[in-house]
Amino acid sequence: MSGLNLLNVLVVVVTLTPRVLASPSCHDPSGTDYEHYRCFNFSSPDDFSRLLERPQLHKDLHFVLKDSSLSHLPEGAFSQINASVLELNNVQLDVFNLEDENPLDGLQTSLRRLILGYGSTIPTSWAPFSTLEKLTTNLEVVGIRHCNLKVFQRSMLPRPAPKLWRLDLFKNELSSLPADFSADMPALRSVTVEHNQIKTFEEQTFAPLTNNDTNRVRFLGNPLHCDCKLRFVLSYPPSWLNAICETPEALQNQSLKTLTAEQLTCADGA
Repeated sequence: MSGLNLLNVLVVVVTLTPRVLASPSCHDPSGTDYEHYRCFNFSSPDDFSRLLERPQLHKDLHFVLKDSSLSHLPEGAFSQINASVLELNNVQLDVFNLEDENPLDGLQTSLRRLILGYGSTIPTSWAPFSTLEKLTTNLEVVGIRHCNLKVFQRSMLPRPAPKLWRLDLFKNELSSLPADFSADMPALRSVTVEHNQIKTFEEQTFAPLTNNDTNRVRFLGNPLHCDCKLRFVLSYPPSWLNAICETPEALQNQSLKTLTAEQLTCADGA
């Protein structure tokens, strides 16, 4: 792999960014092999048909929509754009797309990298991206960091995800993880769920990663409730067990790596 531009990446970095009211516009600088087509301050789905110059036939087009607030992305919003990178930067939507509409139509064979950042609306499922052939089959890295993401479902990513090797959900507001969290991700070797609100999780959640000691799962900074339901974690590689117990009181501030199965008990004596 020669560089990040060859990776298929979904990156989400979310912070609260104040809206700056200005007229919608697009800028199409030319003269380089790697083009950036930038649009700003969209307030209506109609802005796509009104302001975008089509077709755009650059080989490596990086399309950026920034500082926009609108009801949804319209059908064929990026048709004839031929973007290899699509970046939504502080794009706030009431819904990502309307039912039975595909705003990403036309990007099926070109898009290899998707960036949702700085307050942009995150789709609740992978469905809007399911027709993106390069992204779906070659997705390697997913990062959703410093976000208010409260629920993560396996349906938010392609299934299977044959090349996904890194999943980074650092510092969100997740309180739980699904049992099939890492299912159908045969290449997955690095998971970060540090600094969320996770108290417990199921044995199946990370089970596919336990087959290789070089894999790494990081869950430091969660308010773990260390009882019999987490007894299975003692079989994890020591490098995974840096997390600290918050409850019960008897185990508060103790590292998982220092505990024994006898200490991880439940109120019913299990």
